[in-house]
Amino acid sequence: LNNRDELIGYISYSVDNELRIAQWFGAINFSDDKLTFGRALRQVIEDCFLKFGMEVVEWYVICGNPIERSYDRMCEKLGGRIVGIRHRRALDMAGNVHNDKSYEILREDFLRAVGKHE
Repeated sequence: LNNRDELIGYISYSVDNELRIAQWFGAINFSDDKLTFGRALRQVIEDCFLKFGMEVVEWYVICGNPIERSYDRMCEKLGGRIVGIRHRRALDMAGNVHNDKSYEILREDFLRAVGKHE
């Protein structure tokens, strides 16, 4: 929600409770408000580690998506890494096949990056 309580996007993920991994993120911004949506996504990642005790957060982006560079920067700022590129893993709405990029952030790297200690 933005500061006027208007829905601007959707963020979801799945949790592997045994391994404490937040994965399969779905993040869709319905608006042009990239700043508010980016803050919300960062808050979700922080909550995964600080509130819910996750050990790993992982997600993917379709290569060439305009948000890819922002994810690269966010991942670096939060202590994560680009795991790699997977070939022919995603379809766009027109049915074209694309590669995707995998990211992960480990708990200890996140805590170090944001200056938190356990």
